[in-house]
Parts: sequence; structure tokens; C-alpha cells
Amino acid sequence: MSSFSSKLSALAKDELPEGAVAIGARVSTEEMAKGDSIENQIEACRNFCADHPDLFGDREFRIYSDPGHTGTTFDRPGINGLRADKGKVKIACYLVRDLKRLGRNAKEGLAFLDDMTAANIQIIDIGQSAIDYRTTKGRKIYTDTMSGAEAECGIYRDSSIQGQTRRAQRGQWKGGPPPYAYDLDAGVLLPVVGPPTELIQKMAALYEEYKSDFRVLTKLHKQGVKYAPTAQRICFDRDRARRGFVSRRPQDAGKPLLITLRWIADVLKNPVYAGYVPAPRAVNDLTVGFKPDLVLPDGRRYFKSEHEVIIPLPQWEKIQAIRRGQARTKAQVGRASPAFLLQHLLHCGCCHLPLHVGASNSGSGKTIRHYACKDMKRLGSLSKCTVRRVPAEAMETVVMRFLSDLPKRPDIVQEITALASENRAGLTQNLSDRLALLEKERAALERTKKKALERMLEFTGKKIGAEMEQCYIEAQAKLDTVMLEMDDLRRKREAAHAAAPSAQVVVSALSDFGKLAAQLPASGRKELVQLLVAEIVVHRLKHRSLPQFKHLPASVSILKLDITLNPCGLHLVSSPSKGSTAVKTKGSQSKLVPTTLIVEIRQLGSKGNVARLLEPFATEAEVYAFPKETSVEEVARHQHPLWRMEAMVGMRAKGMLKKEIAAKFDKTAPWVTYHLRLRALQPGIQQKLKSAPLSVLGQFGLVCLMKLAAMEPKLQETTFDEAFRKALHTD
Repeated sequence: MSSFSSKLSALAKDELPEGAVAIGARVSTEEMAKGDSIENQIEACRNFCADHPDLFGDREFRIYSDPGHTGTTFDRPGINGLRADKGKVKIACYLVRDLKRLGRNAKEGLAFLDDMTAANIQIIDIGQSAIDYRTTKGRKIYTDTMSGAEAECGIYRDSSIQGQTRRAQRGQWKGGPPPYAYDLDAGVLLPVVGPPTELIQKMAALYEEYKSDFRVLTKLHKQGVKYAPTAQRICFDRDRARRGFVSRRPQDAGKPLLITLRWIADVLKNPVYAGYVPAPRAVNDLTVGFKPDLVLPDGRRYFKSEHEVIIPLPQWEKIQAIRRGQARTKAQVGRASPAFLLQHLLHCGCCHLPLHVGASNSGSGKTIRHYACKDMKRLGSLSKCTVRRVPAEAMETVVMRFLSDLPKRPDIVQEITALASENRAGLTQNLSDRLALLEKERAALERTKKKALERMLEFTGKKIGAEMEQCYIEAQAKLDTVMLEMDDLRRKREAAHAAAPSAQVVVSALSDFGKLAAQLPASGRKELVQLLVAEIVVHRLKHRSLPQFKHLPASVSILKLDITLNPCGLHLVSSPSKGSTAVKTKGSQSKLVPTTLIVEIRQLGSKGNVARLLEPFATEAEVYAFPKETSVEEVARHQHPLWRMEAMVGMRAKGMLKKEIAAKFDKTAPWVTYHLRLRALQPGIQQKLKSAPLSVLGQFGLVCLMKLAAMEPKLQETTFDEAFRKALHTD
């Protein structure tokens, strides 16, 4: 009591700084059930302030609460709100009922303490108000308390995982709401007799017949079934009412469940409907000995149960076999991926919306790129779009062939020449804009060169002086390149002022396009296309109703491409730089050349797509097929980091720099460094990986191999052998 009084007297003597009093409160879901509510914590802090009016007086109170949030992270709405407000509002102190309400993470807790101390905000635990956590002793107590709370959380989590795993092993539900069409009575799943069970059985039968989630959804819609019937859970709802359960999402209560493609896929893949119960995904030392009866590819584990099934096990296994044969997984696609040449150029002729890029990995491991309408990606099967999705490789092949063959089209050459004659102002404006950008770049390089020279003279004979000398040389080389490009653009601007380009000049520029497109990497080729093409509008034709295409099978897609060319981009075609920025003409200055293509795209199973130009100048024999003669497995193997590392080692042996190797792969120099680190792998490990099946090889990515390469040789071999056995077992 004496220490408590001395603390309060010290506070009264020094006085808290001016500002509001922040009150923090947090409860997790388990603690809500125990009655340790947010309101109780806030009331306790207010009572503490009322008992000491000389310290807190009539200060403003600001509440930062985190109901239902775990303390293992400090990335919570209440804490984030406090961090945001500390720069706007003067806050004197932050009150909590005890430190466990603040959090259960020692590392993040110390960072939070440093953050509050830097902002002159004192953390006060009203249960131990005699401790000043800003002092060395107080900081140690704070750290010990946080570490103990974190350990308690870990112990509780481990025991919870063990208990849930034991329940699953006995065939009981691990906890939480049961899946759709099931009721829960004393840990045992009971099917809800009636429409919910019949709906799932109907979905399984339809999928077994049509082998497509979309066809299942279409059939259900034709039968007037758009929402899943409400499952009346008598036992589970009664038990929740007895425990006084309050829904965390009251806005969803009673809302009808819309049947979507995602929901159909989740239901048909769920092993619970075939007689299994799930175990926790997490595995610790207490549960490592439990051997599950079923392990899904994503790592989820299931045990066999005796509850009544809705989908018979043989039928469910047949459905999973069908799905595995059609498996596609999302591939990562960047917002500005150089692999997509027509990105930002394609628009849907049906919805008048842009086509977004996307990719998926087929079951054989091949990456399939596509352009999809924004409306279809947003609404899925409910979209009315006719274009929907088009294969990227087929579109790019046809468009690049069309652009390369433009010099053979005298009608387009003549139209471009005429528009360029009318639009000399647009050409010169583009050149002037490009010159202005280069002038800014030149000025920045001059400043860099000047600073490097000053520091080089200041630190002559030292290491930093040598680095500045290298920086000076590189800046001078870039400056020379920029000056040459500026001189070239000035000559072109003078020529554009003097006279309009002739047909020969246009043909020459278009011929340069085809040559450069074959030489440049993907990023440079994409920039080249963006210069010459203003827009491509895609329409899907109902070709069975058109006489000239009626002989083609129904599985063929006939696309009409309205391509709009930008003749003002031709002045950059003859000398594009990798880092240049395409400058298009503004508003009414832009004179464009529209043209139309009719394209046939035919799916050939695992061999990819075949594209053919039907109109206006392609013959029946002109067929562009891809991929090339290389097999899918061979291509996938050569894209693995191990093969890329060998190729990079060969390039380094020829004297190539890392940035030159990176340019060949359209990557950065650190990416090359990461691959070169794989040379530390033991020869036996490399040999095993090269002879491994493709499915096993895919589980050893770049990050995994880098971690292995950083280990000692013996540890490398033991770690790899264990991971390799697991990969073979999974395969």
C-alpha cells in the first residue's frame, strides 16, 4: 500500500502532462463467455480515475476497445486508432485494467511501449499503478508480464489443439458451427432431414453427370433453385440459446444463402458429407502422433466418423477424382506484368468494360494466361457478358502477326500516311513532350554527376571515393545515351515540321516494328505494342448463325477484333529505349486508324489453343499453333530454379554481369543473386531433384532451396532427405 501511495504522490508531484486519458479494453471470444466484458474493464478504469480527481480531474476520456480480438497481435482496431490519434490529439496516458488486456505478444508489446514513450504517453496498469514502465525496472516487469501472458496463450492453444484432435479422432465434431445441412447434438453430427440434404445429394448427382460446377449451377437455376433452403438446427440452436450465445455477425442472421460456384465447389469438396470430421490444421508436439485417415492437398486433416453421410463415400471419391483431373489453381499475376502484351488495351464489346489479366495452373502444371471481362470476374456465373474470357496467347499471337504484316497492307499504309500528314502538330507535340521528359532526366543526371565528383575529390584514396568514382562513370554513360536520344528526337521534330512523312517512311517504320518485336524482351515488346495500338475492342460472334462460318463446329470461338492504331506512335518505333515512356496525343489531336479482324480460336486440349485469322487477309492454311514442339513437362522443368541456376552459371562463366543476366529474364539483379546461391547445394541433392517427378520437384521452390543452401552440408542432407520423403509420400 505504501508503494501505491508513493506512486500516486509522485504522479501528483510531477503531474501528468496535459491531454486526454485513453482507456484500452480487449476481450477474446473465450473471455466473453466468462463475463470479462469490455464494459467491466472501462468501468474499472473510470472508477480508478474517479478515485484520484487530483490527477485526472475533468480530463476528456477516449475509449479504444477491441472486442473479440486476440491479444497475440497488436494490429487491432483499438491500438491502430490510438496510434492514429496520438499525432492529432494530445494524450497524457493510456489506462488498462491489467497488461494481459493490452496484449499477449512480448515483441510487439515492447515496440508498442517504445512507441508510446516516444509520444510521451504513459502506460498505466490500474492493478499495478505503482510501476512506471518507462524505467529500466518497470520495463523488465513489463517484458516479463508480456512473456508470461504469451506463454499462457501458447499453453492454452496447445491444449485446445490437443483436445480438438482427440475429439476428431473419436469421430466427434471439433467445435464451432456444423456445416450446412447438419445439426449437432453432444458433439455428434446429425443430418437435417428434408430440402437441405436433398439439395446436396442433387448437386453431387449433377456434378457426377456433367463434371462441371457451372453446369450444376445452371441446372439448379433452370429448376428455380437460386438460394439454399434454410437448415433448421434444433439441437445446436437450443444449446447456443442455453449458453447465451450472441452472434458476432448479427447482420447475417436469417439472410438467405445464395448458391454460387464457390459454394458448390466447397460443398462437393468437403469430406464431412462423406463421413469424415476435421482435425485442427495446426500440429504440435502433443498431436504429432495422431495419424489422420485423410489428408487433403492443402494440408487439412480428417478422421473417419460414424455419423450419417449425405454423399456416399464411393460417389464422393469419384467426384474428387474428376476434380483432380480438371484441377486449376490461380497463378500470381502482377498489376503490370510484362508477360501480357495487350494489358490495358483490350475492352469488352459487350459490357464496354476493360479486360483484366489473369492466369491459372492446369493439372499438368502448365500456366494458362487469359484476359477476362471485368463484369465476368466480378459477378461470375451471374454475368451476362458474351466475351467472358479469351486466351492470352492466342490473342497476342494474332495481334503481333497482324502488326508485323502491316507493311503488306497498302490500304492501311495509305490511311496512316494521310492521317500523319493532317496531324503533323500531333507528331511534333509528342516529340516535344518526349524531349521535355528527357531534359528532366538529363538535369537529374547532371546533378548526380556533380555530387559524385565533389564527394570523389573529398574522399580521395578512401573506399567511398572509389565508389563515388564508379557512380560518376555510370552517370556519365547514362548522360551520353540521353544526349544521343535527345539529338535524334530533335532531328525527327525538325523533319516533322518540314514535311509530312511519305508512304515509304511509314512502311519503313512499320517494318522496324516487326524487326524490333523479335529482338526485344517481353517488357520492351509490350511498350512497342502500347505505342502503336490505341485500343482493341473484342466481340464474340454467334458464328452458327452466320453463313460464312456455319461450317465451323460449335466448340470454336469466333472473335471480332476492332483494332484502333495510333499513327502518332510511329516516330518512337525506330528507336525505343527500354525505360522510355510512351506519350500519346491528347484529346482532339489524336488521329486514329480503325481496322477489323475476324479470328478463330480453337481449343486443342492439353496442347493449348490454335488461332487463325479468317479475315481480312489470312488464308485457310495460315494457322498459328502453340506451344511449340517442347513438351509441357520439359518446359516446366526448365523453369525450375535449379535449371535457371545452371543457365546463369554458364552466363557468368562467359563474363556476363548480373544486371545483364537479369535483363534476359526480365528480372532484377537480386533475383539472379538468389539463384546463384543455389550453387552451395550438395551435388547429390541436385541430382536427386533433377531425376524427381515433376509433382515432387514443384514442392522445392526458390525460397526452400535457398534455405537448404545456407545450411551446413550434413544438415543439408538430413533436412532434404526428410522433406523429399514427405514430398514423395504426398505425391
